[in-house]
Amino acid sequence: MNAPDPAVRRARRTPAFVVIALLLLAGLAIIPLPGIHQQAALTQLGRVSAWWAQVAFAWPPAFSPLATGLLGLVVARGLMDLATHPGQDAFVRRLWVAIASGLYLGGTFAGGVGLGLTLDLRFPDLLVLDNRLVLAVLIGLSTTAAAAALWSISGLVRKSAIASGALLLFFAWELLRITRFLGELGFALFDAGGPEPGLGFMPMHAGLVPLGLTCVALWRWSPDRYPIRIARDLHVRGPLDLLALPLAIGAIAGTLTADLSDVPAWTPQSPLYDTGLLARSLASLLVVPALAVWMRRQPGSPGGWGWAVVGFGLIALSLAAMALTMSWSPA
Repeated sequence: MNAPDPAVRRARRTPAFVVIALLLLAGLAIIPLPGIHQQAALTQLGRVSAWWAQVAFAWPPAFSPLATGLLGLVVARGLMDLATHPGQDAFVRRLWVAIASGLYLGGTFAGGVGLGLTLDLRFPDLLVLDNRLVLAVLIGLSTTAAAAALWSISGLVRKSAIASGALLLFFAWELLRITRFLGELGFALFDAGGPEPGLGFMPMHAGLVPLGLTCVALWRWSPDRYPIRIARDLHVRGPLDLLALPLAIGAIAGTLTADLSDVPAWTPQSPLYDTGLLARSLASLLVVPALAVWMRRQPGSPGGWGWAVVGFGLIALSLAAMALTMSWSPA
């Protein structure tokens, strides 16, 4: 009996790679950052207005080691793909991989240390460790360990050939964030005092609109074949990459804006006044038209009606949530 073709074997393993990677990501999401009183952090972030909110939205923790590493993973993997190509010498290729992973892990450690120092300076009431240096080092080590795990898991997803590993993990985390944001908004609506004025824009900041518009674009112009080469070893491996791309670019823009405006992403304030969230939303929306034009130029045909149902459904859900929340907000 002939052995199965390698491509067939790889296709059979595809679902297993993706499922294992997502399970590992979900497991890592349970682990909180050390030295932080998670219950106090949840309270400060407004996520414990009712007992069921504690049960539903204590996962992932208010401060997770994954939150600081996923976006960096997308950037590091993207730069590594731009620096390498299939015909490259094996030694040079391994060197670029070592440089990219080293910069990613080193940058994550530095970011974790900076996060620990900032928390000690701005939110000392959330900490359970008095030693500032020990706290910063512990947070740096935990974020670096999570980043190393994410790097390995993203490589596992890459073998599936249906999505870029970094983008898939980031997209899964974003879906969790969107679900949590909408849940928090729902609980706020049922609070006695009603939601804060700025919460009316929470569905837009959560990323539902760009995600819905991308689904509509996939319905109108869906590429026939994947992967699609962008440059060197950088490819679009499937529709999941296209769905994640606006959210990833928006997150990069929001992070840079927050850093430049000195508004940390974890600041518990109204999203109406958070420049980082505003930049994130606008950048995500601006990416979608460019992505639609690119998709239209690829060999393809209209996608299934499922894309239209999901896309228009997400847009309608977002607009309805915004209208409902703003109508309930105090004048």
